[in-house]
Amino acid sequence: MSATAGVGSARQRVLWIVLAAIAALGVALLWTSSAQAADGTDRLAGDDRFETAIAISQHAFPEGADRLYIARAYGFADALAAGALDDGPILLVPSDASVPGAVLDEVERLDPDSVVALGGTGAVSDAVLDQTAGPRETDRLAGADRFETAAEIAAAAYPNGAEKVYLANAFSFPDALAAGSLSDGPILLVPGSGSAPSAVTGAINDMNPDEVVALGGSTVVGNDVLTSAAGGVSTSRLAGSDRYETSALIARAAFPDTAERVYLARADDFADALAAGALSDGPVVLVPSTGAIPQTVRDAVEAIQPMEIFALGGTVAVGDDVLDESAELRAEDVVFLEDREATDGGGRRWDEGSAQVDGLEYERSVWRIARGSPGFAEYDLARDYERFRATLGVRDDSTSDAEFRVIVSTDGNERFRDRVRLGETVDLDVDLTDALRLRIEVEGIDDTDRSDSVVFGNARILRDADRDVDLAPLVRATDRPERLWLDDDEAVQGGGRRWDEGSAQVDGLEYERSVWRIARGSPGFAEYDLARDYERFRATLGVRDDSTSDAEFRVIVSTDGNERFRDRVRLGETVDLDVDLTDALRLRIEVEGIDDTDRSDSVVFGNARILRDADHDFDLSDVVR
Repeated sequence: MSATAGVGSARQRVLWIVLAAIAALGVALLWTSSAQAADGTDRLAGDDRFETAIAISQHAFPEGADRLYIARAYGFADALAAGALDDGPILLVPSDASVPGAVLDEVERLDPDSVVALGGTGAVSDAVLDQTAGPRETDRLAGADRFETAAEIAAAAYPNGAEKVYLANAFSFPDALAAGSLSDGPILLVPGSGSAPSAVTGAINDMNPDEVVALGGSTVVGNDVLTSAAGGVSTSRLAGSDRYETSALIARAAFPDTAERVYLARADDFADALAAGALSDGPVVLVPSTGAIPQTVRDAVEAIQPMEIFALGGTVAVGDDVLDESAELRAEDVVFLEDREATDGGGRRWDEGSAQVDGLEYERSVWRIARGSPGFAEYDLARDYERFRATLGVRDDSTSDAEFRVIVSTDGNERFRDRVRLGETVDLDVDLTDALRLRIEVEGIDDTDRSDSVVFGNARILRDADRDVDLAPLVRATDRPERLWLDDDEAVQGGGRRWDEGSAQVDGLEYERSVWRIARGSPGFAEYDLARDYERFRATLGVRDDSTSDAEFRVIVSTDGNERFRDRVRLGETVDLDVDLTDALRLRIEVEGIDDTDRSDSVVFGNARILRDADHDFDLSDVVR
């Protein structure tokens, strides 16, 4: 089929620029986006079959065409075989009456070099052909009957032969109506039973196909017709239990992978879809004019994963209820990686879900513990996506300040490389145009801990760069309390012996909400995740009254590797701590025995707490006694 039909968002933008320019010149444009376009559905429709064919032409050939084909509007045979003609659209005309002005306007817009009538003068008179063409060259693809006309069209479309030839019933339109998107061979028309006409057998002999395929069941194209037409060539069928399922099978044969669009045509009337052979960016499937879409058609459309679905014709042809139902069959414009299973992965497992990076919660994320060896995940794209976007960073609960390397590639070509560490974020926006595979890779550069994780926050692939999701509901501040006792908050990392929690006595007073640690010669520490949520750290610092020596201890408080407090304490002394936590990701408290200490000597952070607001502290009267 034609390579000039719309095949992506870039082409669509060009299309609109061209159409706008033409409209400014006063040429009538019948294809306009409806209010339904927001959900990925739309119509190609006009006030009648002539104008609907014009709308299809404008959609398929926005920049004009070298050749234009015209077919009679009130008979289907000649136009059905024309789906193989890929160098121009089909416009409908009366057989022998004045050509509608809208059709003539569209001819001017297309500005073809030649205009070709499909069928003999009984189908399209010379007068109609001449009026349509104006000063342009004219030609005709015609035979003595519909069988010969289809053979002439096939020869014009495939002068060098074809891999397959498709046979459709010459007197019944539904199966052939859906077959215009088959691009590996022409459609020939045959009777429902008996022997194939000589025009058909001769055309097949000239085409020298590997296979002859009947469209529809044996009641539509009989086995005797298929056998006689094939003349010993391998045969098969695309046939379902009804016209709907047959159209679904044809659609999957034409587009075994995916397609940008799917077109819905009324199954019980040919008028609106006669010109649909010009549509090359997706198949035509048959639907009822109103009511539920058959399950076989639903399954086919879902498998094709179209970005857009168009109804051919107005609401009488394809009702709004049918078009609305079809919207749920579209592929999502945006797919989150957490919903996609990686086709390959290296190293440790990738996790999915909500992850906290630099104080914000990203609801739809993927992440991986990043050690020294690289770990990767790969995702199948099938050339269907345009952008990969994410917010890159290190999980706030990672336990080291290590640096990590991140690489993003498509099909073995590196698209992004950068380094990140705790407290940093990078916005990713990687081009995926024509990519088959996306690979994301992370590696620890410095010494990392077993809990250090690199996050791709709200990682998603987009079919259209201009159709991203609203991220506002997916990025939120961490849901943490205004005030928090450290004995209620689990340390993200600890060094040395265990830290205890609860009530501790210092210098004759009992501090109910404390943390403490036996402090020997080697330092011991605990780290707590702050996520930039807190403003102050407060505590009363001292040595437990039941300690057995008079040793001295060093206490250090840091945030994000920056020392905020350092002092010495011994038994019988207290120090009030009030440390600024503004914009801090991590709080670290550290104690170390300086002199000879005993195994029961403990340094206490009495009623240790972190506050979002320095002016909204706990009432300490109930926790000091």
